[in-house]
Amino acid sequence: MKTVSARKEIILSAGSIGSPQLLMLSGIGPKKHLEKYKIPVHADLPVGLNLQDHFHTDLLLWHVNSTECITEEKFTLMSTQLQYSLFSNGIAASPGALETIAFHKVNGKNKAPDIQYHCVSSHYGNDNNFLFQQTFGVKKELFDHLYGGLSGKCLVTCLVGLQQPQSRGRITLRSYDPLEHPDIDPNYLFEKEDLHAWKEGVKLGLKLEATSTFKRLDAHMTGRVLPPCKQHSYLSDEYIECYIRHIQHTILLVHAKWVQDQTNLLLWIHS
Repeated sequence: MKTVSARKEIILSAGSIGSPQLLMLSGIGPKKHLEKYKIPVHADLPVGLNLQDHFHTDLLLWHVNSTECITEEKFTLMSTQLQYSLFSNGIAASPGALETIAFHKVNGKNKAPDIQYHCVSSHYGNDNNFLFQQTFGVKKELFDHLYGGLSGKCLVTCLVGLQQPQSRGRITLRSYDPLEHPDIDPNYLFEKEDLHAWKEGVKLGLKLEATSTFKRLDAHMTGRVLPPCKQHSYLSDEYIECYIRHIQHTILLVHAKWVQDQTNLLLWIHS
């Protein structure tokens, strides 16, 4: 074990989960919670009680009549790599196939947009389930149902993300052991405003199919129904809500703000 000292300040950068965990293990957090594990309390602060998540869903997936989509086969061609090496262009120059980002404000009272769209000229079926299964933990049966047989085919995906979540989760310790993972309660969609904004964002995205560009590409939704939602009419409000509740991609955040106590300034970190 090594001890490192600092004359001024220390920047803690351990991620949305690790940062509050380390702070609480160090005695910075809710007093009662720390005392439960006999951790000496240095600062009684609401660490871990403001977990926010800008999650996304992938319901918007269109077949398009085009040869310009990015597939694994095209990306790995020698000609593709040579084009990028010589001229710095072509599909290998694409920022991860993410060609379009857009924002939309559902709630007019908010200063910032509620919804963000990430539109890509590809789809999860092109990666042989690596991203979905290995990164997002999606079961193979579900992947096969939504994306099976689509590898190499031209589709466009538009992820719909919630940017101003009102729901708050929490991160708490399971023990004083730094090697034991903390408890994570994301508390998704607890506030009804989140579900409303997200559903409206998806419904607006569906209108892309009526635009001249999508008509020129003969774009149409895949029509593949999520099994747990098959009792609902496809793309109805009930179906969209069901899909959202079953498939979400997480982007956890940790927020920092300065607060004034009676004697000095403390860095209040809460997940």
